[in-house]
Amino acid sequence: MSFADIEGGFTIRASRDAWETTKREIMEDFQGEDVTLQTGRIVEIAIAVGIAENKLQSSEYGDDPYRTSTESIDQYSVLKTLIEAKHPDENADGLQNAMIQYFEGGVQTIADEVDEKGYFDVNQYLPENVINLVD
Repeated sequence: MSFADIEGGFTIRASRDAWETTKREIMEDFQGEDVTLQTGRIVEIAIAVGIAENKLQSSEYGDDPYRTSTESIDQYSVLKTLIEAKHPDENADGLQNAMIQYFEGGVQTIADEVDEKGYFDVNQYLPENVINLVD
C-alpha cells in the first residue's frame, strides 16, 4: 500500500500551544532570510523532525487543536516516500496515521526544545554540506 491509495487530503492535528510555539520559532529562524515561509512548509518541517527523531506520538489536542489538511503539503512526496519506506507493511490508513503521529511528534519535539533551550536548532537536522551553504 502507499499514499497513492488515499484519495484527497486528510486532516492532521496537534496541540495548539505546541503548534504556535513551533510556528513562531521556525518563522523566527527564517526571519531576515529572503524566504517567505508558508504554513505548509512549517508543517513539512515538523513532519521531517518527527521522522528524523523517529517520534510517533498521539497527543491530547485540547479543546482547540491546530488542524490542517495534507492536500497542500509534501507536493513532491518526499516525506510520504520516507514514511512508506519506514512502514512498508502498513496499509493506507496506517500510513496516514503514521504521518499524523510524525507531525505530532515533530511539533512536540520542536516545542520542547524551545521550552528547554529557548530556541530550536534546525541545523541539527541538516547535513553538514547543506549547513555550510547557509552560513
